[in-house]
Amino acid sequence: MCGIFSRWSQNCHSDQITCVAFSPDSSNFISGSYDKTLHLWDAKSIDAIEGIPTGHAGLITCLAFSPDGSQIISGSSDKTLCLWNAKSSSAIGKSMKGHTNWISCVTFSPDGSKIVSGSSDTTLHLWDAKSGTAIGEPLKSHKFSVTYVAFSLDGLKIVSGSNDTLCLWNVESDIDTGILLKGHLAHVTCIAFSYDGSKIVSGSDDKTLHLWNATSGAAIGAPMKGHNNWISCVAFSPDGSRIVYGSSDETLHLWDAKSGVSIAEPLICHSNRIDCVAFSLDGSKIISRSNAETIIWNVYHFDAYARFQPRSAAGSEDCS
Repeated sequence: MCGIFSRWSQNCHSDQITCVAFSPDSSNFISGSYDKTLHLWDAKSIDAIEGIPTGHAGLITCLAFSPDGSQIISGSSDKTLCLWNAKSSSAIGKSMKGHTNWISCVTFSPDGSKIVSGSSDTTLHLWDAKSGTAIGEPLKSHKFSVTYVAFSLDGLKIVSGSNDTLCLWNVESDIDTGILLKGHLAHVTCIAFSYDGSKIVSGSDDKTLHLWNATSGAAIGAPMKGHNNWISCVAFSPDGSRIVYGSSDETLHLWDAKSGVSIAEPLICHSNRIDCVAFSLDGSKIISRSNAETIIWNVYHFDAYARFQPRSAAGSEDCS
């Protein structure tokens, strides 16, 4: 059930939130917006800690913390990425340029040494996380916009999603083409590695979730069906036992990763399509985001305890 929100927090952005990410220790999270800024938040009190004017010339399209929590990477519709010091909020080096269209997804390698970005230009780029310089040539196997990307836990593999296919890449290989994973009947909308790196989960417009072997690329079991609408976002719990996903029908679902069955009734609290979801690393919280609001959930009770909205929708509370 939706439950009662114990705290309503003012969103300090002047426009809709486009993306969110938890810090590795689950104490903070970062949000990006159409207003071209970032905001750092306290995950317990849901108070804004600091606003970061990024210098991006376009909306913030994707965000990620480094594994040690010291850096933040932001991608933008201006075709660039920027590295930030998470403590001082200062920029690290210059904008990272190389893509020829919107940055659609970004993440750090588990050891924090590399960054991979996907773009509407159909390519992936690898970057050195310390210097911000490109590593090798762009990775080209997709024919359409790269919408999702993730590293395996050992940092040796990358999985990317585009249209109705996924692609599995070997980071240390010299080849610039990956192994295509096919099975979905419509556009792949979201992907994630399990924390132990053994599995991949993907969601699609075909209303199914697919599990994949992260070594061979083979499908694991039958597709998980029974959803009423297309899958818009997905994530594994840190222990790999659960999968949470959001749907275009405004509901949030929790499933058992081994049996492929639902653990709880769908949660109906959002008033728009859910397009971002993540577990905190301690597994105790889930954060979900729609165009209308962002909600934080208690995993053990699976109810909501905090919700916040854009300033224009929620009033004029001070966010300095």
